[in-house]
Amino acid sequence: MQQANVVLTRARYCLWILGHGSTLINSNSIWKKLILDAKKLECFFNADEDKKLAQATEALLELDQLHILLDPDSLLFKNAK
Repeated sequence: MQQANVVLTRARYCLWILGHGSTLINSNSIWKKLILDAKKLECFFNADEDKKLAQATEALLELDQLHILLDPDSLLFKNAK
């Protein structure tokens, strides 16, 4: 839990949580609260339902370019809240 607190409190620009939404919600932990809050704020994206998101993440993985998700100046964040 301490590691989760460090990650959550140190995010400056963006925080991506990759995981199985149903499992995280059923965990009855801080993850449940985060997922429910993200859904309420319309910041929760399901790659199984969002085909463009699934294609983008697959392409980044294939190109070994996942570091783009860590760049706050990336075009991916141009319209971020």
